[in-house]
Amino acid sequence: MRLKRKILLAMVFGTLLAVLVAALAVLAYETTSFRPRVAAQLDAVGKVMADVNQAALEFDDAGQGKENLAFLRLYEGVDAGALYRVDGSVFATWTKADPKLAGVQPPHPPAPPKEGVVQQLSHASLTLPVLREGHELGRLWVRVQLPPLVQRMPQYTIMFGALAMAIFVLGLVVQWASQWLISEPLERLSKAAIEVGRTGDFSLRVIKSNDDEIGQLTVEFNRMLGVVGDRDAALQQAHDLLEQRVQERSQELEQAMGLLMQSEKLAALGNVVAGVAHELNTPIGNALLAATSLSKNTHQMRDQMTGNSLSRKGLDDFVSSVDEGAGIVTRSLERAAALVRSFKSVAVNETSEARMDFDLRQVLDDCIALLGPGMKHRPIEIRLDCAAGIPCNSYPGALTQIVSNLVENAARHGLEPIGGGVVEVQVRRAGPLDSSGGSDLLLTVSDQGAGISPEHLRRVFEPFFTTRLGQGGSGLGLHVVHSLAKSPLGGNIEVRSEKGVGTCFELRFPSRAPMNQL
Repeated sequence: MRLKRKILLAMVFGTLLAVLVAALAVLAYETTSFRPRVAAQLDAVGKVMADVNQAALEFDDAGQGKENLAFLRLYEGVDAGALYRVDGSVFATWTKADPKLAGVQPPHPPAPPKEGVVQQLSHASLTLPVLREGHELGRLWVRVQLPPLVQRMPQYTIMFGALAMAIFVLGLVVQWASQWLISEPLERLSKAAIEVGRTGDFSLRVIKSNDDEIGQLTVEFNRMLGVVGDRDAALQQAHDLLEQRVQERSQELEQAMGLLMQSEKLAALGNVVAGVAHELNTPIGNALLAATSLSKNTHQMRDQMTGNSLSRKGLDDFVSSVDEGAGIVTRSLERAAALVRSFKSVAVNETSEARMDFDLRQVLDDCIALLGPGMKHRPIEIRLDCAAGIPCNSYPGALTQIVSNLVENAARHGLEPIGGGVVEVQVRRAGPLDSSGGSDLLLTVSDQGAGISPEHLRRVFEPFFTTRLGQGGSGLGLHVVHSLAKSPLGGNIEVRSEKGVGTCFELRFPSRAPMNQL
């Protein structure tokens, strides 16, 4: 049988079922919507009668109350009503004259029922208070008879049960027919699609069961599996090739980033070298001048000794000049030697990735001693506030690089625009000592300079972000700081800034760096 006839058969059964369900739905709607309408009618009648009987209850006029209740005969279905005093006694009553109801139902309750609507099989009643300005004068009770539809609910229940049973049986027949004609072939297609989706095996095929439209669908489904399988193989090959290329480009990018960061470190070290070279000129120049003066005085002394013209005064002057020149040479060379030692220490630290024990104050002293000469011409002063004797087991090279970059950043971007100022470097313990004697440290580098605008503040640690593009800024200085703070120091760095007020970088790191950070 063709699929069209199968669908037609299903439509016939479906139409019959829909008619039965629609009839049941109409009947259920009528039943469920009738009682809310009765309650609404009772509420409206009750409020009118409560307002009408306020004066009768207030002046204790039972005759007037009975006359007022008699108006209930104007409302369809209302057959009884009563007024009660506040103490619960009956004040006035009215009952519709109907021989059919005589003796079947009591005319009214002896006491006012509970406030609200009460729905029963054959009637419904309403009890509500009679109020004047919020003061209760009594209570009103009204009863309405329900139409025959509700009274015949048991018969309708039996009929609906029979219809439900018939629909259930009909549903079983329709289900069996649809399963045999349509569901089983479609289920085989569904299981094949699920299996292909789960395993990715596009070689799976579905056996054709009939020559109808579902059979044709099976043939096309098998053909689609073949086409999709071929395209999936080509896509997988392209994906593998793309993944390989992405991996290669990622490695190249990582290498390039490493080279750029190393270049940034060497550039910072080059700036230190330039500052040290400039600072060495003064002590070396002074030593050279003193040595030249000593050489000249020595030649004069030799000439006086050769010509037998040496006097005691001349000898005293020569000794004094030698002593003064030697002092100048000594002090100048000691200053030069101190600069060279600091440079050597910083250079070794910045170019080494070794973990070692060191005194934090000594490392910071050496770093700032080399940064100071480069700040004199700006003019910018560096102040260090760090207690002596803070032992660390970490990476002094990374720490020196961080401090150098932060100080240079503060000088270049914070203080130079306002004509100079002070860069403050402070170190405090940020936590208690642990069992090994280590603790968290907080290093801050702050200035009262130009500050950072809010739109730039959230991007300062991004690589290649700079506000001096084309003016010598690489955009890697603070990115290097952020990277070194995470690894190898095992800490984190945050920044606070307000435009026109200043900037503060806070580096929190452990005095004993975590293991395997490099």
